[in-house]
Amino acid sequence: MKRSTSTHGSTRTGRLPRRGTAMAAAFATMVGMAGCAGEIGGGSGDDEGGATGEGGEQETRALDMASVYDAEAPQSQAAVEFGSLLEECTDGALTVNFYPNGSLGTENDNFDQVSSGELDMTLAGAVGPNMFAPEYMFYQAPFMMQDQEHVQAFIDSELHDEFVGAMDEHNVHLLSHIHRGVRHSTSNQAFTTPDELAGTAFRLPEIPVWVTIWSQLGIEATPVALPELYSALQTGVVGASEGPYEQFATFSLNEVQDYVVNTGHVVEVVQFWIGLELYESLPQDQRDCVDQASAEAAEIGTQMVAEANDQFLQELKDGGMEVIEPDREAFVEAAREPLEQLFEDEWTVTTYDEVMSLAD
Repeated sequence: MKRSTSTHGSTRTGRLPRRGTAMAAAFATMVGMAGCAGEIGGGSGDDEGGATGEGGEQETRALDMASVYDAEAPQSQAAVEFGSLLEECTDGALTVNFYPNGSLGTENDNFDQVSSGELDMTLAGAVGPNMFAPEYMFYQAPFMMQDQEHVQAFIDSELHDEFVGAMDEHNVHLLSHIHRGVRHSTSNQAFTTPDELAGTAFRLPEIPVWVTIWSQLGIEATPVALPELYSALQTGVVGASEGPYEQFATFSLNEVQDYVVNTGHVVEVVQFWIGLELYESLPQDQRDCVDQASAEAAEIGTQMVAEANDQFLQELKDGGMEVIEPDREAFVEAAREPLEQLFEDEWTVTTYDEVMSLAD
C-alpha cells in the first residue's frame, strides 16, 4: 500500500487517513494553495521579505518546507503550526508551503536541496547531521543517549553550539528541536536479545553509523528510505524495522508486522532547518519571527508527541500487534564496544565519557 502525496495534503492508495480531514483543513488555511505553484526554493522569487514595493504595498515571500514525515505525524502538525505562527508574526510577509510524505524526495534529497539553495527549509532528523557533520552523530546513535534529559543536556551544551556551526558551514542552519520520542523496533518474529534477531534483514534509515552499530550486533542492517518503508516490509525486502510508535502507526505497519519490540535504542529529536544564506538575507525582524515561530512550534510538537505516543501504541495493539519487552541491557552491552570505537575513529570532537557525563 504505497502512498501518493501531493502538496495539497496526504492521501494513501486504498485507505483514508485517520486524522486526514483536520490536517487537510489546516493545510488549506496555512499554505494558501496558490503559493504552491511555481519553482521550489524561490518562494516569491527575488522578493525581499518585509520590503515595501511600489505603491507602498508590503512584498511577501512563501518559504517552501519539505519533509518525509507523514502528514498526520505530530511533527508535521508542528510544521503547520510554524507556518501559522510565522505568518502572524510577520503580518503575512512570510508564509510557508509545507510538502510532507516525501513528496519532494528523500531526506537526503531535502538536505541537499537546502544546502544548495534549491529548497528553503526542511523538517528532518539525523540524516542531515550524518551528511554534513558526522563527527557529532553520537547524539543520535543507537544505545548511546539514556533519555530525553540526556539529549537535552547535549542541546544545552557548548558541544551543541559547535555542532550548529558545523552545519552552518554547509548552508544548513538549525532553528529548533522537536523531541520525537524513543525509537523501538517491529518484526514478524518475536525477539528479546540481539542473538535472536541475528541474520534478520532489518530496515534502517540511510544513516551509515546506524548501519555500523546494528551490523555489529549481528543483524543484517538494510538502509531503506522512509517513503519506501511499507512496501519494503510488504514485499519481504526486509523483515523488521525500527522507529517511533508514531511512524509505526502512521505507516500502518500493523498490516505487515506482528510485533512491537521496545528496544528503546534512540531518544530521537528532529529539527526545523533553513538555508543559512536565506536566513541571513532576511531583515532582522523577520529573522526574529523565524526564530520565535520555530521555537514555539517545536514546543508544541514536543507536547503533541508526548500526548500522542500512548494513542499510537494503542492503535498498533488494536491493529493486532503484540508488544514485547526485550532484554534491553543485552543490546546496550553489545553496542558498547562499537560505540567506543566510533569515538576513536569518527566522533573525535569529544569522548564517550564526556558525552555520558552530560547525563549526570
